Amino acid sequence: MISRRSVNESEPDVLSDDRSQSEILGLVLLLGFTIISATGLFIAGMAVLDGHQQTTEVGAAENELALLGSKVSEVSLGESSVQTVSVDNTDGTYAIDGTAGSIEIAHLNRTGDGDRELIGHDSFSLGTVTYANDGTTVAYQGGGVWKQDDDHTTMVSPPEFHYRYGTLTLPVINVTGDQRRSGKSDIVAHQRSGTDRIYPSSRTYQKDGAEYRNPIENGTIEVTVQSDYYRGWETYFEERTQGNVSVDHGNETATVELLTLGDIGATPLSDGGKIRIRAAEEEDPMNNFTVTLAGDGASGLNNLDWSLEVDGIEFVNVHGQGHGWVDVTLTDSDGNEWVADDAFEVNQSTDPDTVEVDLTANVSAEYDGTQRELGELFNETIEAYGPNVDLTVEDKTGAQRVDHDESGAYIDYEAEGFVTYLQITENEVEVRFS
Repeated sequence: MISRRSVNESEPDVLSDDRSQSEILGLVLLLGFTIISATGLFIAGMAVLDGHQQTTEVGAAENELALLGSKVSEVSLGESSVQTVSVDNTDGTYAIDGTAGSIEIAHLNRTGDGDRELIGHDSFSLGTVTYANDGTTVAYQGGGVWKQDDDHTTMVSPPEFHYRYGTLTLPVINVTGDQRRSGKSDIVAHQRSGTDRIYPSSRTYQKDGAEYRNPIENGTIEVTVQSDYYRGWETYFEERTQGNVSVDHGNETATVELLTLGDIGATPLSDGGKIRIRAAEEEDPMNNFTVTLAGDGASGLNNLDWSLEVDGIEFVNVHGQGHGWVDVTLTDSDGNEWVADDAFEVNQSTDPDTVEVDLTANVSAEYDGTQRELGELFNETIEAYGPNVDLTVEDKTGAQRVDHDESGAYIDYEAEGFVTYLQITENEVEVRFS
C-alpha cells in the first residue's frame, strides 16, 4: 500500500518538469520571433537598398543620355564627326531603336482650299536610345531626354524644337541603329550623312510647285510627334509655344498648331477683298488699324458709304456727310451700334480727296447715352471675334465709290502662337555600342 505521504512527496518533481518545459518553449518562441523579425528587417532593408540602387542607376542614366544628347547634336550639326559616351550600370538595359517615333510637319490651308500638305512630302523618323530598369525608362529622342514611369512621362532635357518670336527652328535628328546592351559599354555617335535642308529650300509643294520660301503668309503650320513619350512632348509644346496643342491617345501623338500672321503693315484694299488678322492676343491686340480711303469721282468723298464686315455682318461703317467730315459707326459683338460723329476730316487738298480713318484712335463714340473711345471698342470687338478674324471690304452700291487702287490700310497688332519663318533640317546620326 502506498501512503499519502509518498504520493505527495513526488509532486515537486512533476511541477519542476512542467516549469522547465514552459521555459524551453518560451525560449523557442522568443527565438522564432527574433528570427522572423530579423528576416523581415533584412528583407525590408534589401528592398530599400535595391530601390536606392535602382534610383541611383536611373539618375545616372538620365545624366548619361543628356550628355549623349549634346554629343549627338554636335555630330548632327557637323561640329564633330564622332562622339562617345561611356555608361556603366550594373542593372537595366540600354537599347537603340532607329524606328521608334516620328515627326510630321504639315502646312494646312496654304492656298485657301483646306488642303493639308506635308513639308518634305513624308514624316521624318526620330529613333530612340533608351535605358530600362524595373518599370522605369529613360529615353533620348528628338534631341531631348524623357523619363517614363508606367504611363507618366516627364522631360529631363528639352528637345531640338525652338520657337521664338514667330520663328520655328527645327533640326530633326534621326537616330539610326538596332542594338541592346547591359553593363559597361560605350555609346558611339557618328554622322551618317550631311545636314539636309528642308525649309526654306528649292524643294516645292506638291500641289502647285511653289518653292519652300519664307516668310510664310497663309494657313497653319502643324507639327505632330508620334512617340511613346508623347505626353512629355505635349507638355513641352504647351510650355514653350503659344500654339494650339492637342493629343491623340490612341495613336500616341502630340500636335501643336502655329498660325501664320495674316495681314500686317501696309495692306492693299479691294472691294470684296479680305483683311486677315491671325493669332491675335486675347487682350488689346490692335496697336494700329488705319485705313486711307481715296475718292473715285468728281464729288470726292461727300457720299462715302464704306464698310468692313465680319461673316456678313457690318462691323465698321464710314459714312460721308458732304461737309468735309466722316462719321464712323461700330457695331460691337452684342449688336450695339456706337456712333462717332464727325470723327475724321476729309483732306480736300489732295487729288483725289482722301480721309484717314484710325479705328484705334481715342475718338469718342456714343450708344444709348453712353460714351466710350472708338479704339477701345474696336479692340474689344476684335477680341470677341478673334483670334482669327477675316474683315471683308464693302463699298456700298449707289454711294460715292472708293478708288481702292489709291487706297490702303496700315495694320499692326500683337499676336501669339504664330509662325512667320521656318528653319527645318534633317540630320541623320548613327548610334552604336562598342
